[in-house]
Amino acid sequence: MTTLLYLHGVGDDGTRRDWWDSLTLAADSPLPGVRLLAPDYSDLISMPSADLPELRHPPVTPARVTAADRRRFRAAQAERHRDLVAAGSQATWPHPRRGFARVPGMIDAIGEKIVMGFIYEEVGRYVDEDRRRRAVLERALAALPESGDVVIVGHSLGALVALEIVRHLPPGIDVPLLVTAASALARRTLPADLADLNADFPYDRVGGWVNIFNPADAVTRGLPIGLRFPQAIDVCVQAGFAEHALAAYLSDTGAARVLARSLHEAGAPPVPAAPSRPLDLAQALTLVDVQLTGHLEALMGADPAISVPRMTEFLMARRVVGERAALRSETELHEWEGDHAAVLHSRIAEADLPAVLVHLVTADPMRELSVRVPPDLLARAREQVVGDLGVPPAWFEVARRSRTEADAVFRPLRRRGRSPEVPAGDDGAREATSIASAVRESLRPLAIADVSLSRDEGVGDIRPACRELIARALTAHRLGTPAAGTRERTVLSRLMVLLGQQRVRVADEPGLERLRSQLRRRAATVAESLSWLARQGIGLGPTPDVTI
Repeated sequence: MTTLLYLHGVGDDGTRRDWWDSLTLAADSPLPGVRLLAPDYSDLISMPSADLPELRHPPVTPARVTAADRRRFRAAQAERHRDLVAAGSQATWPHPRRGFARVPGMIDAIGEKIVMGFIYEEVGRYVDEDRRRRAVLERALAALPESGDVVIVGHSLGALVALEIVRHLPPGIDVPLLVTAASALARRTLPADLADLNADFPYDRVGGWVNIFNPADAVTRGLPIGLRFPQAIDVCVQAGFAEHALAAYLSDTGAARVLARSLHEAGAPPVPAAPSRPLDLAQALTLVDVQLTGHLEALMGADPAISVPRMTEFLMARRVVGERAALRSETELHEWEGDHAAVLHSRIAEADLPAVLVHLVTADPMRELSVRVPPDLLARAREQVVGDLGVPPAWFEVARRSRTEADAVFRPLRRRGRSPEVPAGDDGAREATSIASAVRESLRPLAIADVSLSRDEGVGDIRPACRELIARALTAHRLGTPAAGTRERTVLSRLMVLLGQQRVRVADEPGLERLRSQLRRRAATVAESLSWLARQGIGLGPTPDVTI
């Protein structure tokens, strides 16, 4: 028997059941044999702080997350997303900004103080008072059985309680699905341990997460939570203005069916087989480009606006891309014209997924062949490749935002009006070529050897490579990838050492003023990259003991 744990919000004591009727109606299922648990902690929500019991915080259940757990989670989430979209749910990124999501930031910050301080002051007290959180958590944990599958539905304040619970689950409990609805998880202010949940999300205990939000609900800020918690699939429901009731949220057909299925199907989903031979990163990026051209061919072939000459030009260019990939890649790409979704889904290492997603944000294999592809078709093709990778839908949006932030890292340097380069000359051309080759070689371990450097005389511009490394590290950090940013920081540090060694080598050589100037600038660029990552706290923590 599957258990459903209902965690209520403010104004409920766990006895409200109108949401159950909405769920069974939308799911078209009576859900027989489901045991419902609904602990009542309403007294603890409204109790004066001085009257709350003194409790020790329960220990966090140790997570033993493996690469297989992460693969299983993202595969299950990708399947749920397909089911939600097929059922008509609005679950595709980017979510349009509507309702309260369109409120300017400063006004929204003031509104948050009003909402959390007066209208829903109980939520504000729960967030601010650790003693209250401990009391609610102890009451909710006491309702759990000792073992079995427990599907969790957290409404409003109960969504915050749900995230507390999944970090403290008893050893015998598994959660096939976590559902949060009408939550304050998009709010600026959250308890620190919840805000940092990505770093230790219990993939080994939780099988999936669906978050339902109403853009006209002030508590949710009208925003999805996928950029903060990319493990979740966001579902937007078009309920009424200020509609906050769980019944309205669970009336979404797709979300109700996904929830009903998790209650019917006990047990964890099968673990995808571990890749026998994971692709190295360079192979993975090449395969992504080839798969992208395959989707583009299908989309352009179905578009009546694409003329025959233009389609012919594209097909010729695609053959160039495919044959070139086959020459420098492994056996699978000898048949480059096929569908590579299964390989992308199963043979990309978990640690390489952030780099693959960042690459896909701007991937256009036809650009260097000067073949223009309609931007809308290219965007759709990229989304299809994301589906082939089998990742939750918000992951690509996380990579897109990370790429945008990385692109802006060096803009302040340009605005400060740095001194001009020393004019080019014939002296030092051989040394510059040697240094540029060493720089490319130092970037090769993370498959950035092909990031374009300047082809005119000199060391070249390494900012594109640094931006790529920053975007990868930031994406890995936001996705909670183990050891996020460690590889990127290591490569940047080695590059810094290389540039320093070259500056020492040419320091006393006459006629190399331009080369020395370039080396100083390139070293400053790398130093700025490392400083930026350090300010974000990326790559500074201990390496987790997990297998990826």
